[in-house]
Amino acid sequence: MKIALFGSTGQIGQSILRTLLTKTSHEVVQLISPQSESTARSINKQFTAEQQSRLSTESVDILSCSTDDLVHYLINVEIIISALNGKALQAQSKIQDAGAKAGVRRFYPSEYGMHHVYRPPGDEVGYLHPMWNTKSAANEACLHHPAIKSGSMTYTLIGCGDFYNQSREEIWCPWTNPHASEYTLHILGDADATIDFTHIDDLGEFIVGTIKHPERSENRTLNFVSDRISYNEIAQLLERYSGKKVKKTVYPISLMDEVWKDKERVPAEVKGKGAFPDDFWILVKGMQGAGRFWRPPGEVHNGEFGMEGRTFEWYLRGLSGGGYEGRTPALGWNSWNAYSCDIDADKIVTAANEVVNLGLKDLGYEYINIDDCWSVKSGRNTTTKRIIPDPDKFPNGISGVADQVHALGLKLGIYSSAGLTTCAGYPASLGYEEIDAQSFAEWGVDYLKYDNCGVPTNLTDQYTYCVPDSTDGSNYPNGTCVDLTDAAPTGYDWATSTTAKRYQRMRDALLSVNRTILYSLCDWGQADVNAWGNETGNSWRMSGDITATWTRIAEIANENSFYMNYANFWGYPDPDMLEVGNGNLTLAENRAHFALWAMMKAPLIIGTPLDSIDTSHLSILLNKPLLTFHQDDVIGRPAYPYKWGYNPDWTFDPEHPAEYWSGPTSSGEVFVLMLNSEDGVKTRTALWGEVPELKSKNSKEEKKGKGFKVTDAWTGKDVGCVKDKYEVKLQAHDVAVLVVGEEC
Repeated sequence: MKIALFGSTGQIGQSILRTLLTKTSHEVVQLISPQSESTARSINKQFTAEQQSRLSTESVDILSCSTDDLVHYLINVEIIISALNGKALQAQSKIQDAGAKAGVRRFYPSEYGMHHVYRPPGDEVGYLHPMWNTKSAANEACLHHPAIKSGSMTYTLIGCGDFYNQSREEIWCPWTNPHASEYTLHILGDADATIDFTHIDDLGEFIVGTIKHPERSENRTLNFVSDRISYNEIAQLLERYSGKKVKKTVYPISLMDEVWKDKERVPAEVKGKGAFPDDFWILVKGMQGAGRFWRPPGEVHNGEFGMEGRTFEWYLRGLSGGGYEGRTPALGWNSWNAYSCDIDADKIVTAANEVVNLGLKDLGYEYINIDDCWSVKSGRNTTTKRIIPDPDKFPNGISGVADQVHALGLKLGIYSSAGLTTCAGYPASLGYEEIDAQSFAEWGVDYLKYDNCGVPTNLTDQYTYCVPDSTDGSNYPNGTCVDLTDAAPTGYDWATSTTAKRYQRMRDALLSVNRTILYSLCDWGQADVNAWGNETGNSWRMSGDITATWTRIAEIANENSFYMNYANFWGYPDPDMLEVGNGNLTLAENRAHFALWAMMKAPLIIGTPLDSIDTSHLSILLNKPLLTFHQDDVIGRPAYPYKWGYNPDWTFDPEHPAEYWSGPTSSGEVFVLMLNSEDGVKTRTALWGEVPELKSKNSKEEKKGKGFKVTDAWTGKDVGCVKDKYEVKLQAHDVAVLVVGEEC
C-alpha cells in the first residue's frame, strides 16, 4: 500500500510519518513545500535504511500548483493523510480533488481539536477562534466532497484532545522542559475541570490502527483521547515525579471574554510566548477551565482499536529522569527458585553473563535479582542502622555486583520485606524504609522485591481479605471464602489498611531517592492488593508462592485469570516467578506455564540456573512472538479469557483454569491461546466467531467466504489461510498459541 502524507514537517506530521514508517510496512510519499526541504532531509535521517527505502519526498507548492499537477504525485496512492495547518489548509480541497482524479480510495482530513462554541454570558451566538474556523471549514468541505458522496472515496476524520507534549508551547506545556528549576501552570477558570489531552504520538498510532481496520473506520468521525485529567491533578503528578516546586497561576474565566474583545488584555507573563497566537491559547485554556474541553466516553473510540493512551503519569515519569521503566511487565532472572539461600556474588554474576550469552538480553530480559539471604543475619550496623551485605557471599558488597551487572547493560534487583525480618529470618525494612531505600540507591540497585514476612502482631490488619489460595490451607468454593469470620465490612477501603500502609511507606522512600527503582510488591494477594497495588508499585503478587508442579501452576493461573482487568501499563498482578526448567514439569507443562504468564502480561522472572539450562527450556524463554505480545508498547492490556472450555464460563476451578484466551497487538495481529487442562490428549478448537477481537472482522468476511492468516507461535510455521476455525490436538497440560493476522 502507498500512502501520501501532506504536512509531514510539522510537529504532528512528523509523528504521523514516524509511525507510518516504524509501525507499518507501507510505502510513504511525503509532499512538502520547497521551503521545508532542509527540514525534511533532517527528519529523514532518523529512519533506518529499510524505512528510508519506503519513503520518497516530493517538493511541491500546494497553494500555487494546479490540481492536475498534484495528480501526478498521487498515481498509485491508496490513502491521503493531511496534517496541514494554518494557511496550507486552503489547499486541502484541491488535494482531495487531485486524489479523486488519481483514484485514491481514502482520505484523512487534518486532525481537529475541540470545536465547542464558547458563549460569553448573554451571547446566544458565541465564537470560535479563526484558526479553528479555518480547519473546521476545510474539513467540512472534505466530508461533502463529490467523491465521498459518490462512494468512490471514503474518509476518516480524527479528533483529539489538547496535545499535551508540544515542546514548542512550553509556556502552556511547561512539563515539556525537564531542566526547569520550577514549574508554573497557567490556568483559566476551574483548576479541577476534567480536560481531554492527547499525546502527539498517540494520534499517529491511532491513524495506523484505523488504516489496519477499514471495516471499523471508513466514513466515520473518530476521537482519540490519551488522558482525562485536571490541572490540579497534573500539578500533583508533576511535583511528585519532578521533585520540583509547582506553582499555579489561575485567571478568572472572564479573561477569555476580555481578550476576545481586546488582544492587549493578554497577561504579560504569557504574552507572546507561544507558537500560536495568544488569543488562541486564552480561548483554549478558557474552554478547558469552563469544563467544555472534553468528550463523553461514548464519543471516544480508543477501545475500538485496542489502544491505550500515553497518560500524563506515564509522560511525567519519563521527565523525572527515571525513564519509562515499569511501563511494561518486568523481564529478568531471580535467584530464589534456582538457589534459595545458597547465593553469592559469583552465582549472580554468572546468571548475568548467561542472560547475555544465551540471547535473553537481546529479547528484553534485563533484571538480575538477588533474593533473600544476602545480608548479615545477626543485625544492622549499630551506628548507621544500615543492612550489611554478607562479606563472605558478597566480598565487594552489593555495589560491586551492581557494577558488574551494569557493565553488561543489565540491571540489578534486591530483596527485603515489609516486616522486621525477611522470610528466611534476615533483617528487613519495616521502620527503616528511608535508610534502606537510600542504601539501595547508593549501591546501584534498580529493582526491589518487597515481601510480607516478619510482620509484628500490632501491625497486622484488623480484617482478613479472601485470597482463594491453597497456601492458606483451605478449599474455596468457586473462589469464595464462606468460612471467613473476620471479613471487612462492605465498602471498606483496603488502601487504608495496615498492610497497604507498610507497602506505601517503602514506595514513598523509593520515590525520595535519586534513582529509579522498580517496585515489586509481594504481599501474597492479601488486603485486596489489586485495589491499591497499581498506585503503590509496578507489580503485586496476587497469590501465595509458586512451586514447580503443574497442580500449583494451574491453580495460580486460575486465580489470576479473574484479575486481568487490573493489568495494564505501569501495573500488573504477579502470579510469581517462573518455574520453567525446574522440578519434574513436562515440556508441555513448561510451555503452558510460560505462555499463560506471557499472555497474562505477568512479570517474567526466570528462576532456574542458567549455566545448566536445557536447550528445550531455553527455547521456551526465548519465544519471540510471546515476548513481543508481552512487551507491546502501545497496548498495555493482557489477553483475556473468552471461553473456559472444560468448565462453564466464569467457573473458579484450581485444576482447570480458563482454556481459551485472546489479546490484541499494536501490529494488528491477534494472539489466541488454547490450553488442554486435562490429563490426556484432547482436541481444542478456536472458532473465529467466538474470538472477541476477530468478531467484527469475521462478520464482514463470512460473506466473502474468507478467513485469517495464521502462524504457529511456537514453531514460527505459516499455517496459511484458515477459515472459520482452527482445530488442534494437544498433549496433557499443553497449549497452542496462534498469531492471527490479516484477512484472507
